[in-house]
Amino acid sequence: MPHKSCPYVESEKCISSIRSRRITNLSSLLTELNVGFNLLQTVPAFFSQFEKISYLNLSNNQMTDLPEVVGLLVTLRELNVVNNQLKLIPECVYELRGLEIFLASGNRIEEIDASERGLGALKRLATLDLANNNIKHVPPMLGTLKNIT
Repeated sequence: MPHKSCPYVESEKCISSIRSRRITNLSSLLTELNVGFNLLQTVPAFFSQFEKISYLNLSNNQMTDLPEVVGLLVTLRELNVVNNQLKLIPECVYELRGLEIFLASGNRIEEIDASERGLGALKRLATLDLANNNIKHVPPMLGTLKNIT
């Protein structure tokens, strides 16, 4: 029977933490990681060892923020944090200069920072999904970002 916090899989199959000894051996090989539909509340520090990761799916978890370690994933091209509990776009996202796709719908995001210190710093960002959040004001500057669809 599915767990109420993890409705898409049976509760004994949901994970709430990831131990480094099971996954760090893959750190130089890993290019994609999908840990969606679990009970994760944070991203472990050892994720910074993923030197070649281009896709990270953290969707449908229980994250209220992302740690700085995510900003160290310089090869990341796509980040999916859909259906978590984020109230703002985490600062570490603005460090991902190669990010092309950022999916953050279904959170509790209230504000958008489109300045050069925020989304404006992400020159390669082409897809931005912030649907179904608590955004009350869309800054006009967001419309000046050239690549976003």
